[in-house]
Amino acid sequence: MEIRRFLLSEIPTDQIEPLITDSFFASPGFLNLWRLRGGVGVWWTAWMDKVLAAVLPGVEFGKGPLRRLYSTPNGCYGRLCFVPDIGEHDRKRIASEIMKAIAGSGYMKVFISDFYKCFEVSGGFRSEQCETRLVDISEPSWRPAQKKLRQNISRAEREGIVLERFDGKKHFAGFLKLVRLSEQRIGVRKKYSPEFFRALEELSWRDDRIRWVYSEHEEMPMASSIFLVEGDSLLHWHVYFDESLAHLQATKYIIFTTAQQSAADGVRYLNMGASPENAEGVHMFKEKWGGKLFRYNCHFKKSWLGRMV
Repeated sequence: MEIRRFLLSEIPTDQIEPLITDSFFASPGFLNLWRLRGGVGVWWTAWMDKVLAAVLPGVEFGKGPLRRLYSTPNGCYGRLCFVPDIGEHDRKRIASEIMKAIAGSGYMKVFISDFYKCFEVSGGFRSEQCETRLVDISEPSWRPAQKKLRQNISRAEREGIVLERFDGKKHFAGFLKLVRLSEQRIGVRKKYSPEFFRALEELSWRDDRIRWVYSEHEEMPMASSIFLVEGDSLLHWHVYFDESLAHLQATKYIIFTTAQQSAADGVRYLNMGASPENAEGVHMFKEKWGGKLFRYNCHFKKSWLGRMV
């Protein structure tokens, strides 16, 4: 077995495509987005008898001894994508060898969000438990668990709130206002540039696994959510809203409507995403939707330099 790291341009599309068809996070479009945040998309690959057998997507930041690897960044997941006929024994062996190779590659920091439970701790990695809430939305009769939440959604319907697919030509300025208001409200620094959002919007017209919803009230931006379809799950990735219009319940209506539409397309789970520590209000909001907590390991490794900075 041979383990090799490649830049996205170094493997022909027809060679990699059969392995990554079911993974948005492994797609070149998604990985290339991170160049707008200084990142470089890579594939860590396993070869058996000179045939590509598995690939782990990642994004690298920094250079030389300051390189960091994330699989994958900002609340998204790492996932080993295999050729279909790989047996369980070989899957475990590939996972172990890729972890060893990454551990020995001189990264200052490595973070692998192991939602699909592909890896066991090895090669100097440590693990911490991460969690998200998964809501089964596959039944046509599905409704959120909490009665008051259902009433809020009904109110939004009665108010005639209009939901639109996000269109940068019409909505971009309003969306950036929502981003700015949301960041100010929760006290965080700007995470994404306007150029990042423009590239994401352009990708959404080529890849329908990005589901970006926008809503206005009396021509004022009200709420917007960005969802990503990964396998059989709809990840509620980012949400932005104007708190002064929150009484109209647009965000709840967006989540419910997008989940219903996605379920009709074959998606089984609404993934509410990870929550910041000590964010009790966020946890309570997600609990209202029902479902169950799903726990998985996040693996990380730091070099001596990484432990110092």
